[in-house]
Amino acid sequence: MVSSIIPAAEPVLRLDLEKGGPGHVLGPLALSLIPGETVALTGPSGVGKTSLLRIVAGLDGRFAGRRMATERIAMVFQEPVLLPWRTALQNLTIVARIDEAEARRWLEDVGLAGLGDRFPGMLSLGQQRRLSLARAFASTPDLLLMDEPFVSLDPALADEMMGLFERLIAARPCATLLVTHVRAEAERLAGRILRLEGRPARLAGEDQKAGAYFPLSASGVTTSRS
Repeated sequence: MVSSIIPAAEPVLRLDLEKGGPGHVLGPLALSLIPGETVALTGPSGVGKTSLLRIVAGLDGRFAGRRMATERIAMVFQEPVLLPWRTALQNLTIVARIDEAEARRWLEDVGLAGLGDRFPGMLSLGQQRRLSLARAFASTPDLLLMDEPFVSLDPALADEMMGLFERLIAARPCATLLVTHVRAEAERLAGRILRLEGRPARLAGEDQKAGAYFPLSASGVTTSRS
């Protein structure tokens, strides 16, 4: 069994899975994330990436094993899961529990200034994705889960959205687990890349970006693992 555990800082997530998912689509695997690192989870469509993400998020309890995770988790889904009967501003104030002034700052920060009174159905897909990112980061998570957040976007818009994520994560670091089937996205955004393969699926390998840095403690001490 390939283990992705890195003995460094106290992890924000530790998952020791014996089996899980509907019909046990997932087999034994170990997964751990430490504060501030971005890990990409790749693999073919239908292998169980989303099932694993739902277990990590605490949304699916159909598994055997142990899950220990921070309570402050935010999630960005494949499709923007927004409140359709609430405005863009209210999607931030209600879900992230922030006031209107802060919500307007977030809208400006993600390129949605002046659109706070629009409902999600009045926004383009790219704008909805921006709002979803703003809502996730405004919740100040310790762990951010992203399930193919750039799917269905044309290359130029996907590149723009990845740039926005890079800017947000640099300003407000948190551990991030990114599910993607696009290798280029994983290589651009993640310090570690995990591959999920097989049936039931297991972690079949791990790649580490040369020169990637991982924090060791709350003191801010870092180390290069290249």
